[in-house]
Amino acid sequence: MAKVAVLYVYWGSENHRVFMDSYKKHPAGYPHDLITLLPGAGFNVGAFLDAAKVLDHDYLCCCTAYTEFLTDDWLKKLMGHAVNPYVGAVDVMGSYESRSQQKYDTPKAWRDFPKFPNPHLRVVCLTIKRELLIDLNFPTMMTKLDTLRFESGVDGLPAKLRQARLKQIVVGADRHGYGEESWPHTETFRLGDQSNLIAHDKHSKIFAASTPEQKKWLTEAAYGVRS
Repeated sequence: MAKVAVLYVYWGSENHRVFMDSYKKHPAGYPHDLITLLPGAGFNVGAFLDAAKVLDHDYLCCCTAYTEFLTDDWLKKLMGHAVNPYVGAVDVMGSYESRSQQKYDTPKAWRDFPKFPNPHLRVVCLTIKRELLIDLNFPTMMTKLDTLRFESGVDGLPAKLRQARLKQIVVGADRHGYGEESWPHTETFRLGDQSNLIAHDKHSKIFAASTPEQKKWLTEAAYGVRS
């Protein structure tokens, strides 16, 4: 059985309480070491990359400050797909959204993100082989924009996985692993009642609390117009 580290980035006592309450309520279903990290200049992703260089685990499950588990056996479900040799990374949410689409950042930064659709995993419970994460050779994370480039930029994780001919998979609470083409039909992030989510983050919680009109806009921003 693979040796797994669950990494959690501490960012405030309330976030930590919510994470730990959900961690205790929902058994992971897979042996692991829980390790708490402090964010530096590189925020969540920088902490994960730094930890990868010093740990000896086979896989890392990288949880942000806002991760809240919703189902039992969450790590068992993630690892069930992460160990597939054709899979590079798995997580509980994906999106086709591009930061260039909504012009979130400066004009120069827009060029750092592919146009919509831009399939990428949202870093919530990112589960990946530790050696692969190191071998992908990401630069040092110094700003929040650097971490966003990691998640969905032209030289980010999705692009590097494609170059390595590895898949990125969204895993649902139903245990199924969904390839990029299936993400709009998973009832996970910003879809329906999100009943197939393994874990929440702050954005999925915002969606859950939104009006029907707001939900429609958020779903279209994430996946385009649904048929």
